[in-house]
This record gives sequence, C-alpha cells and structure tokens, in this order.
Amino acid sequence: MRHYSCLTSCCLCLLTALLLVSAAPAEQLAETLTLEDCFRLALKRNPNLKAAALEVDSSRASLTAQRARWWPTLSAEWAVREQQSLTRSTSRDLSLVLNQTFYQSGLRESIQAADARLVGSRYSRDDQERRLLVQVATAFYGVLGSLEMAEVARAGVEAARQNLELVNARVETGTAAEVDRLPVELTLAEAELEAMRAMNATWQAMAELRALLALDQGPPPTLSGSLGPVPETGPLSSWVAEAREQRPDLAAQRVSIRTADLALKEARIAAGLSVQASGQADYGRHTGTTDETWSLMVGASYPLGDKSVKAEVAAAEARREIAHQRLADLELSITRDVEQNWYGLQDATGRIGAARIAVEAAQSNLEAARQRYAEGVAIVVEVTDAELSLRRVRANLIQARYDQNVAYYQLLAAAGQPLLTEPGS
Repeated sequence: MRHYSCLTSCCLCLLTALLLVSAAPAEQLAETLTLEDCFRLALKRNPNLKAAALEVDSSRASLTAQRARWWPTLSAEWAVREQQSLTRSTSRDLSLVLNQTFYQSGLRESIQAADARLVGSRYSRDDQERRLLVQVATAFYGVLGSLEMAEVARAGVEAARQNLELVNARVETGTAAEVDRLPVELTLAEAELEAMRAMNATWQAMAELRALLALDQGPPPTLSGSLGPVPETGPLSSWVAEAREQRPDLAAQRVSIRTADLALKEARIAAGLSVQASGQADYGRHTGTTDETWSLMVGASYPLGDKSVKAEVAAAEARREIAHQRLADLELSITRDVEQNWYGLQDATGRIGAARIAVEAAQSNLEAARQRYAEGVAIVVEVTDAELSLRRVRANLIQARYDQNVAYYQLLAAAGQPLLTEPGS
C-alpha cells in the first residue's frame, strides 16, 4: 500500500506541475494559446490542409492547360536532313510556325469541366478547413475538460487523506474502531487511481491537440480559455436551412454534378460527328530559299461501329446519376448532423443546470456527514459515500460544460458557419 501511494504521489506531482503550467502567467511561458490562436496555427501548419491547397493549385494549372488549347502556338523549327539514294542530297530547314485551332468539338466542354473542377477543389479545401477547425475546437476543450477533471481527482485525493486523518484521530482517542480505517483507505486508493487516469487523459488530449496543430515536441503550450457558457441558439429549422446553403461539401457535390453533366456532353460529342478547324502559318528558310507557307484545315470524323464510345456514354450517364444520388445522401446526412448537434447542445445546457444543483447538495451532504462522524453519531461509510457522490456530480458538471462547448462548435461547423471570423483569417 505504501509503494502504491508513493507511485501515485509521484504521478500527482507531475499532474500538479502540468496544472501549474496551464495556469501560469503568459510572460513566464514560451507560448500561450487561445482557441483562436489554435485555429490560426492549424490553418497555417496542418499538412492535410496544405495538401488541399495544393489540390487547388493543381486544378488551376489543369484549367490553364485546357484554355491554352484555344490559344495560338508559336514554335521555332530547325532540321538538317541528309539523304543518300541515287544521288546524295542535303536539306536544311529553319522556320517559325504558328498554329491556331479555330474550332474543335468538345473543347469548350473540356474547358468548362476543368473550370468546374477548380471550383470544386476550392469547396473541398474549405470543407477540409471546416473539419479541421471543429477537430481543433474539440481537442482544445478536451484539454481544458481533462484539466478540470484532473483537479477534481486531485481534490478527491486530498479529501480522502483528510478523512483518513479524521478516522485515525478518532481511533487514537478510542472513539472509533480500528476497522473504520478500511473503507477510508479503499476510498483513498480509488481516488489515487482516478487521479492517475485523469493525468493520462490530460496528456492524451494534449497529444491530440498538438498533432492537429503540427507542433514540435517540447513543453506543452499554455492554453488560455475555459469551459464557459455559449451563445444562445435559434430554432433548429434556421440551422438546417443555413447548412443547406453554406456547407462547402454540399457545394462541392453540386459542382460534381455539373462536372458529370459536362463529362456526359463530352462523351456524347465523341460518339457523334466531331468537327475541327485549324490553321498554320510557316515562315523560314528552306534549303537556300526564304519563303512563307500557310494552310487551313477543316475536318470531320464519325466513329462507325466503335462500341467503346457508346460504352463511354453509358458510363458517363451512370456517373451523373451517382453524383445526384450522393447529393441526396449528403443532404440527409447534413440534416442529421445539424439535428444531432442542436439537440446535443440543448441536452448539455439542461444538464449543466441540474449538475450545479447536485454539486451544491452533495457539498452540503458531505459537510454534514463529516460533522456527524466527528460527533460520533454517524459511521465512516456515510462520509466516504458522500465524498464519492460529490466527486461524481462535480465530474458530471464538467462533462456537461465540455459537451456544451463542443456541441456548440460542432453545430457551427455542421451549419457551415465560420469558426474563425477574425479579419484576414
């Protein structure tokens, strides 16, 4: 038992140090982070968000490449040709060649599809940002909640030790039996175990936050914030309506439908009559003669008996229908997401009020139990039960406050509202 208590005391010292770091003044620490600071760090450092931004750059480059097919191209050509047949001849060509495509079936649709993919990649990046920020908010309040849980556990250990001292004093004076120590020692052991679990939960929550912020290994940052009250929310219907208008993943899926429609048009054009008109101008020196040439070309093609083009049309039609079905499924999912978080917020808010009343009642009950035991009119189990009840209801209050804050930010994200609204963010 002594070895266990020493190990627990060591862990409690580490936990206390972490709590002191979290409460220390900002000037004594390397970094103090508010929730908004964490948001900005995540937006700046998170690898997944950087990858999403690179996807936008890639889509922009693809659009430029598609548009360039309309632009004239100028190239310089130089060639030397040596030929040996009945006679030997040498030709030299140096020229500037200008090519221009005037019309090509399906080219306009290809450009429009590339433009739609660029828009979709931007919405996907915004959705990745939305998901990241709500994860950061959850982890941030997870650390704060774990710290408060750890404080409750630490207070529970101190209270259990005080109870043991009270019992020991009565045993020494002969007003209590030796067996009264057993339930109090058990309560102390359980409180120390809860303290160790709380410490581990705090480190795990901090590790989650550090990963989202892509922070290097080192001392944990100081967090400035609390599990405070959240703004009041309006009716559920307004949140659902806003989500259908603001959610970037929903906008991205609508763009996917547009892309699928254009892909179907391209497939149908390829399966039908294709027309192309182009021109070429050439100026240069050809084997001692300087001159210019030019040409205009108009052509048409039609795939006769090519089953692959018909199969491509059928595949494009299927992909378009898939995009429509995914949009319908996403709309249902978004509605469910908003409803669950809205009701979760209402539930957490209600539990906070009930938990505060319970904490006051449990505190009074504990004080009364200690007084009765000191006067010899109650057994020690009443004190330990009252202490456990107080720890339980205090933990319930912290859990409800954590749930309220997390549900609020999850509701904002579910509705597509910005979580970081500062200018230039």
